[in-house]
Amino acid sequence: MDEDAIEYGGFEEFDPDVKHMCRLIDFRDGSTVVRSLGEDIIAFSFKGLTGVQFENKMKSRALVIALRGDAEITNGIGRNSHLLGEGQTLFVPANEMLTVWPMGIFKMLLIMLGEE
Repeated sequence: MDEDAIEYGGFEEFDPDVKHMCRLIDFRDGSTVVRSLGEDIIAFSFKGLTGVQFENKMKSRALVIALRGDAEITNGIGRNSHLLGEGQTLFVPANEMLTVWPMGIFKMLLIMLGEE
């Protein structure tokens, strides 16, 4: 993946108001936007991309939550493919490679759950 197509945003202090999860991260044409929402919570948005790979390097289990849109998510090296739609979740074992293939626009949360 072209590093120029990835846009990172840091964690800022959030005010204590109620927030809609989909509004915590925006889309950018042709980019993956990554925003840390805390030490173990990362939001991603994808628009106009064919896919992105990332590895669960923290040696912990993870929970993927689809916030908007649909994507095919493969964990392991092509072993397990899952279609994830809005509101659906996928638990991922520790030390797994994830591949996300957005089907149009897609937003998700990646939550690290700690060691198994």
